[in-house]
Amino acid sequence: MGEALIFRMTKPTLRAWTGVVLAGALALSAGVLPISAQTQSAAQAGQAQVQTPPKRKAPEPQQDFTIPIAILALLEALVIGYLIYRIKILQQVLEAERAKSIQSKQQLESQALFDALTQLPNRRLFRDRLFQTMKLASRSEAKFGIMMADLDKFKPINDTLGHEAGDILLKEVSKRLQGALRDSDTVARMGGDEFAFICPSMQDKASASVVCMRILNIMKEPVSILGNDYTVGISLGIAVFPDHAADAEVLVRRADAALYRAKEKRNTFVIFDPKLDLGK
Repeated sequence: MGEALIFRMTKPTLRAWTGVVLAGALALSAGVLPISAQTQSAAQAGQAQVQTPPKRKAPEPQQDFTIPIAILALLEALVIGYLIYRIKILQQVLEAERAKSIQSKQQLESQALFDALTQLPNRRLFRDRLFQTMKLASRSEAKFGIMMADLDKFKPINDTLGHEAGDILLKEVSKRLQGALRDSDTVARMGGDEFAFICPSMQDKASASVVCMRILNIMKEPVSILGNDYTVGISLGIAVFPDHAADAEVLVRRADAALYRAKEKRNTFVIFDPKLDLGK
């Protein structure tokens, strides 16, 4: 036999060591930690220390156990393997909880800022982007336009065919409106069949007319709903910052006033004019 050490331990201490060793053996069998050459060489050099457990008031009879140095190296590796195994499990649990927390936070933010049906920015995000655009425009002394829009003939379709048909129509319209604008523009769903736009490139009547005609033309194409084709129009009201207002609330109200006039004719656009009767 090779070198050996003599240990003095009680039976309960031996049983406790046996439990730890078995747990470490499970970790080792799972491939968590192989016995390193460094551990074996240290063990072969005979560098092992064993502490005698503290004495108790009523100590149990002690027995001598002869344990080879190689066995000590194995016990050490098993214990380390078990500890690393438990640490890795804890890391996996913490990472899973962190990923779940991030996903939950992202979902809450999405629900707070985007329309659930169309995935367009909602009223809250529209207002936030409007304030940010106004700040940037004020610093650079630039202009931009906003549009308020209502769908024409949406209510009869929604009332006659049901909400499912109305949802299909709103999703299709949202895709078309996004396709008609630039990436730097914002199209938001304000609720129902109401939409709002922020267009940094819209700085005068000419540029506003170009954008509006593009939107009116894409709305001429019929929409397939539950096997049938339907055509809906859109009415647009435009206001330009800072020509028509330098305040966000006033700018939106004046775009709404222009929309009110546009809806009198339907499927057209109106640019705000101070002569408009804001009382209506």
